[in-house]
Amino acid sequence: MVLDPFCGCATTCVAAQQLGRKWIGIDIETKTSEILIDRLSDDARLFKDFVHLKENASLPKRTDIKEEPVSASVKEKLFEQQEGLCGGCKEEFNIYNFEIDHIIPKSKGGGDYYENYQLLCENCNRIKGDRPMEYLRIKIKARESLLNQKFSFGG
Repeated sequence: MVLDPFCGCATTCVAAQQLGRKWIGIDIETKTSEILIDRLSDDARLFKDFVHLKENASLPKRTDIKEEPVSASVKEKLFEQQEGLCGGCKEEFNIYNFEIDHIIPKSKGGGDYYENYQLLCENCNRIKGDRPMEYLRIKIKARESLLNQKFSFGG
């Protein structure tokens, strides 16, 4: 069994299919299913057992971890674990400047459990929204790149 938890462009799934292996491809991006369908129809001719779930449609619920609702004690524990640094920009803040964020957004199947929580400053949390952390990292990197450039205006 081949498990590809970040299916992306489906290379692992196609290779597993061509080798006659059973496989599962998972990704939170909706475009991935379109890419996977195209690649499998072109490269592996597979559709009889293809399953595509849209928007949390009966996603299985994890039973190996305990749900832990957002609370002040969770925030304090995260603050200590992250040493007062934002999980996005890595800047230091007081605890009251942080918001608890779901690393994998609830809208993308993430749950209310400690391992899926992080502290983000208000700015980083607004940028990230219900998108994956990679989106926030790209935005921060682009901002840092612009801030490191020298600008001059006028004549």
